[in-house]
Amino acid sequence: MEIYKKLLKNPFFMVGLLIPLVFQIVYLLIAIPAVKDGSNGMKNLKITIVNEDQNLGKSVSAKLGEVLPFKTETTADLPVALDNMNNGDCSMVIHIASDFTAQCQQGSGQVSYYINQSAPSMTKQAMERTAVSINQTLNENAFNSVKEILKQNSSAALGQAGLPAAAATAISVNLNKAFDSLKYTNISSDIQKVNNADGFAQTVLPFFVFLTFFVGCIIMTILHTLAYKPLYKEVSRVRILLSQLGVNILISLVIPCVVIGLAACFAIPFSLGTGAAWLILSVGFFTLLYMVQMFANWFSIPGMGLAVLLLFPLQLVTSGLIYSREILPAFYTAVSPYLPSTYLGDSMLKMFYGGPSVSKDIWILFLMSAVFIVVSALTLFKKNRKAAAVN
Repeated sequence: MEIYKKLLKNPFFMVGLLIPLVFQIVYLLIAIPAVKDGSNGMKNLKITIVNEDQNLGKSVSAKLGEVLPFKTETTADLPVALDNMNNGDCSMVIHIASDFTAQCQQGSGQVSYYINQSAPSMTKQAMERTAVSINQTLNENAFNSVKEILKQNSSAALGQAGLPAAAATAISVNLNKAFDSLKYTNISSDIQKVNNADGFAQTVLPFFVFLTFFVGCIIMTILHTLAYKPLYKEVSRVRILLSQLGVNILISLVIPCVVIGLAACFAIPFSLGTGAAWLILSVGFFTLLYMVQMFANWFSIPGMGLAVLLLFPLQLVTSGLIYSREILPAFYTAVSPYLPSTYLGDSMLKMFYGGPSVSKDIWILFLMSAVFIVVSALTLFKKNRKAAAVN
């Protein structure tokens, strides 16, 4: 207890304990409200429809204005619309050329989509997905419109053919039935969402949690390194390492309460339950903390710089919270099994969205923690070698 009494008098130690908690609270209180209703906020994006065709294009343009889940405006001036998009007034321009109807009747209709690539990544992705889905709507509406035009032209041609009225009517009726039986699509889609979670926050919250965990571990380790440094002359390194273990366990038990409490405040559910969420977050933070402290114990403050320089970006990339690991180059997929972020990222995604058991991820994190603790303990031998060399 004596070592803890000395540590509690050191401001670096107390601030080091508070930083991970305060940083999480402040960061998540700012970030969660910003993304909580992100799905609803997408409707504020604007699309400009430029229609130069007064037949099919007119009806298609009106239909798009009804079905698109964004703000829409129509104009006939493409250069002005593109200038407005470049100025950030809209996210995409849909251009229907003046010969659109003629092209459709020839089976080669085309619509151009202009997407502003200087927009935020999520906006670009939303517009690209929208452009793909619009084609289905356009094809269906254009097909029905062309079918009506063909029916009208057929009836007009029969009227001019000089056939008896009864025969022309009978042929016209049969032709209309034949046209009506034509379908653009014969196969309907049935999309089933597996491990689905409603809400935009669940998509980005795991990344935010990982970010606050890692940054909190870095700052806490720097401050605790400064707090423990004066004790090396008074207390054995064994006692220091044991006190570190006790402090790390305590803070790891407390730190998940911030995430769980804020998730409850903003009505963000956990698919695996609160208990499982607490265990995942606690073990994940403990593992990350000891990984960072392992570098600090061996290399002091320069080791912290190495951890930040290499491990932080590497773990962000391989965590699976930004990019799927399957699309990464071979180097990243090769090192990902040896990084805690891989298992913490997977377990946090399951925590929000559901899925198979997280027990395997948790046990691997425990194993990694044990390795980091052992490597940190080996600093005793490093110290003894240095002492022997001096003597």
